[in-house]
Amino acid sequence: MKLYYAVLNTKIGKILVTRTDKGLNNLLFHQPTWGRFFEELKKNKRLDLVEAKSKFSKLGKQLNDYFSGKKIKFNEKLDLSGGTPFEQKVWKKMLKVPYGKTISYGKLAALAGNSRKARVVGNACGKNPVSIVVPCHRIIKSDGGLGGYGGGIELKKRLLKIEKSLV
Repeated sequence: MKLYYAVLNTKIGKILVTRTDKGLNNLLFHQPTWGRFFEELKKNKRLDLVEAKSKFSKLGKQLNDYFSGKKIKFNEKLDLSGGTPFEQKVWKKMLKVPYGKTISYGKLAALAGNSRKARVVGNACGKNPVSIVVPCHRIIKSDGGLGGYGGGIELKKRLLKIEKSLV
C-alpha cells in the first residue's frame, strides 16, 4: 500500500501530513515525534512511503486560510481506519461541530451513542490522527475548561481564538 506524505509550511509552522488512496490519515504538529513516526512506518514492509507534496497543495492552502482567520470547511477525504470503531464514530461526530462552536466531552459522548463515556471520548480526541480537519480542539470540559489537546493546550487556545470561541 502506498502512503503519501509531505511537510507543509503553514502560518503556525511545519505540519507533517500523510494520506492513503482512501484519504488523509495523519496530520502531525510536533517535529520531534516525526522521526519516531517514520521509524514505525518503515517497519511495515507492506507500506511504500512516497513523498508527494502535490497531493496536499489544496490542504496546505486551506490550512493557511484557516490560520489566517478565514472560515474554512475542510473537504478532504479522510481515512480514519486506524481507529477503533468507537473512535471512528467519535471522530465522525466531531466533524459535525460547527466552526466557532464548542461542545463538551460528555455531549460528544451522547452524540456518539453513550453519554457515560466522556472519558473514553476524551481518549478518542487524544488519538485523533487528523487534528484541525477533524476539529477535536472544539471539544471542551463540561465546566468550560479546555481539557487537553494533542498539539498542546496553547495551540488549542490559539485555534479556538482563531474561531473566536475561546471560553
